[in-house]
Amino acid sequence: MPVVIQEIQINVEVSNTTSTKQASVNRIHDSGNEKQEIISECVQEVLRILKEKEER
Repeated sequence: MPVVIQEIQINVEVSNTTSTKQASVNRIHDSGNEKQEIISECVQEVLRILKEKEER
């Protein structure tokens, strides 16, 4: 029996506080463009999954 998703709720908590170690790692590895690329990839993947579920 197929499962029909009538509604989906996605909650995200974004915080500006990080540990000192994590903040230094972020400064070394993340630039604004890299963050935007990651966000874009995540959005594309979510849209792909929703489209796939809709086709079922």
